[in-house]
Amino acid sequence: MHGNLKEIKERLKGTRKVLQVTQALEHISSVRMVKSRALLGAHEPYTRRLEMVIQALRQAPGQPHSLLVPHSEGRPALLVFGSDRGLCGGYNSALLEQAEHFMKQQGGDVALIVIGQLLVNRLHSAGNALDYSFPQPSLQDYEHPLAEIVKHLSAGFRGGRYREVHALHTPFTSGKPLTPQTFLLLPIPSATTSGGPLFSPPSGDRDLSRDSGLLHQALPEPDPEVLVRRLAPEYLRTLVAHMFLHSLTSEHTARHIAMVRARDNAKNMVDELTLAGNRLRQEQITTEVAELSSGAGDSWQTEE
Repeated sequence: MHGNLKEIKERLKGTRKVLQVTQALEHISSVRMVKSRALLGAHEPYTRRLEMVIQALRQAPGQPHSLLVPHSEGRPALLVFGSDRGLCGGYNSALLEQAEHFMKQQGGDVALIVIGQLLVNRLHSAGNALDYSFPQPSLQDYEHPLAEIVKHLSAGFRGGRYREVHALHTPFTSGKPLTPQTFLLLPIPSATTSGGPLFSPPSGDRDLSRDSGLLHQALPEPDPEVLVRRLAPEYLRTLVAHMFLHSLTSEHTARHIAMVRARDNAKNMVDELTLAGNRLRQEQITTEVAELSSGAGDSWQTEE
């Protein structure tokens, strides 16, 4: 009984430490989730309207931009937005499963460009060869690393190394499950705002169709061909940045959910161990009192 009580005390001490860690990680992930979600919300209107400008300009006569024109050279590429760290539930496992499903659909010959060391390690362990890999950028400094990724993708697509480029990321939509989705990145698709996985339904007070109508009535200056040449690379960078912010927000959300569940489990374990310890201690006290009472009774009978 003494050994059981000692074991319970040790387990209770370790579980309380786990509870402290999960509470701290829950708070950190909550703060980061709020920051990335605010940045994502501020980034989305710009991305939506830039997409409308590109779709309006691509209908104008003239030589189309190389990033908008499909070709048949090279092999398909998949850009995967993973994470460098774990403790976020099944976030990376779902990405890995979806990536393997995409490769199976493409016949296995897919160039993998992966962001996030944890997902890189898992893909290597599964026997997949990576074309390129990048560490996950931070929220404070993500523009320069993403510009390097876009530069690599653009050069590969224009040079015929990649026939097309798809992006696998986890869109964030409040109140909905975090489900990875694949999105065509290159050639730049003809429409994404309606029905595409990149954007959530409009939440602003202005209807985007009104802005689109005004855009089609405007006279572009300078020439539409010049505008497309300048805006197409910017639009590609914006798409990649927007998907990164979606992925980062989803990751912090998944980690927050995982830490809340771990905290609740640790609390339940502390309560159970505390109750079990109190019962063992009470049983121990009762036994000792009974032994003392029995010893005192024997000694009184001996004296008589």
